[in-house]
Amino acid sequence: MSSSRPPTPYPVFRKSKTKPKEKEEDKNDVVEYAKDMLQKSMLTGVPQIVTAPTITSKIFKTFVVLGSFTGFLYQTSTFLAMYFSYPTLVDVQVTTPAFVDVPALTICNRNGLRRKEYCRMKPDKCGTSAVTDVFCDRYPESCEGGLVKGSNQFPLDSARTDEISATQEMVEKAGHEAYPLVYSCGFQGVNVSFDFCKNSTFKSFIFQDLYGRMKKCYILNALWAKAVLNLPQVPTRASLQLIIDFEPEEYFRIDQIVTGQLAIHSPWNILNPFSEGFTIKPNKIYVIQIKEDVKNLLPYPYQTNCTDYIEAWKIRGQNGPLSKEMCVEECLLNQTMNSCSCVMPSNLYPHNFKFCDKEAELCTDKVNYTHCFVKCSAACHDRNFAYTVKEEDVMPENWSDDPDYKDILPLMEQNCDATVHIQKNSSEHL
Repeated sequence: MSSSRPPTPYPVFRKSKTKPKEKEEDKNDVVEYAKDMLQKSMLTGVPQIVTAPTITSKIFKTFVVLGSFTGFLYQTSTFLAMYFSYPTLVDVQVTTPAFVDVPALTICNRNGLRRKEYCRMKPDKCGTSAVTDVFCDRYPESCEGGLVKGSNQFPLDSARTDEISATQEMVEKAGHEAYPLVYSCGFQGVNVSFDFCKNSTFKSFIFQDLYGRMKKCYILNALWAKAVLNLPQVPTRASLQLIIDFEPEEYFRIDQIVTGQLAIHSPWNILNPFSEGFTIKPNKIYVIQIKEDVKNLLPYPYQTNCTDYIEAWKIRGQNGPLSKEMCVEECLLNQTMNSCSCVMPSNLYPHNFKFCDKEAELCTDKVNYTHCFVKCSAACHDRNFAYTVKEEDVMPENWSDDPDYKDILPLMEQNCDATVHIQKNSSEHL
């Protein structure tokens, strides 16, 4: 028996009919509600637009609000761009402190090889000279009885090629010694506790002059060789007095003009005095006024993007460059050593390696040094020394009453020396 079940009817939903009048009332309610909310809005300008009496005023106020909002966005974006570029403010302070840092000095005799030492090494290339009378007339203090003091043997003309192309080993052996080149050294009017003037603390360094000839020079107060960060200081009123003995009787060529070179620089750097120093002459007094320039910069991400070489120096076990200039020189040295197993004679980083000779030029010409100038940025803490030089003739009658000169006047009258007085001035901090 089958039961028949009627199908379940599906519900029928019918859309209620809304009268047009009711639709209009709902729309008006929404508009009124929106107006009420906008009038109470805390956003500046919106309530004024909503309550404006005419369409024209609404449009005008809308443009004013949009313009103000656009200006706000522009100023905000400009500020953020400036903020994230990490700008720095340059603050320059010129002071005259009670104590000032002592700079480093590099002193050279422009004569490369001492004639007596050269003639001892190569006696077959030396002989008597026919122009000793001219020399003795020019430098009588270096002659005795019409003969040049020490020896009357001079390198022959054929030996001049040895002076021009002197090797590193020959310059080390036959170059001028620290004494008597620095005949006298001392601070006037003050006692110092550091070894500035001891010959044992002078560091020898071989530089190339403007003609490519090697000269043995000496650096006073070279802190890169002592692993010391703190610079020695002296009172501002103190002055350093040096007497330089050029040893004209030791000049390789008897007809050569007697002169020397002097450079003043940061104890953390090495400068070539032939390109960045000044010439000193015998029988002259040089009064030098010094001003120290101290720079303190900010590291990345600031625009100065400096490198803290002091921190890097500590990490490397108190070794390495302390300035941008020395960083570049170290990089150049490493590049040449890695590629050619030698060092360019013009390199200014301290080392104990051999110099590259003519045969190594084919190798050194291929070395790419570009990245050395890119990788080394400015130092976060740097010191440099600016100076002015005044040259005066030695006139003992003008200084005979000055107690500071009584001890050096006899020396100036007997020797072919130059006297250098270095005085401190102001200090500029950046």
